[in-house]
Amino acid sequence: MFVDRIDVGAEALRSPEEIGRMLREAEGQIGALTEVVGGTCVVGNLCPAKFACIGCSGNAPDPDRRYQIEVKKAWATEQAEWAKGQGLFTEQRQMKQIQSDCDLILEEMDLIVRARQDSAQATTIHRGKTR
Repeated sequence: MFVDRIDVGAEALRSPEEIGRMLREAEGQIGALTEVVGGTCVVGNLCPAKFACIGCSGNAPDPDRRYQIEVKKAWATEQAEWAKGQGLFTEQRQMKQIQSDCDLILEEMDLIVRARQDSAQATTIHRGKTR
């Protein structure tokens, strides 16, 4: 029996470029590009996370759906408190993991927003006479 799962996703924050690459590679795959909580699934075969999309590396976050992650995190926070009060510490640990996974997705969404802002900036080069 596993006491704790290894959270590889939290070890490597994905860049906006990597997330974009995942979306491009998923195009045309059967089952891929399904809308899920907070983003789009890029997995083109059987779901490896058993539809636990928060925390799955196949979830390409969409900053326009940030509210979905915030709602999920608020729910997990409430459930963690309830579980603690009931003495259900395994359930509490699972809810804490969902909160952590939500934080990771929110951070990736922030990176995507910043990358979009950076790419929208215009650069002007003024050439002057050299002496």
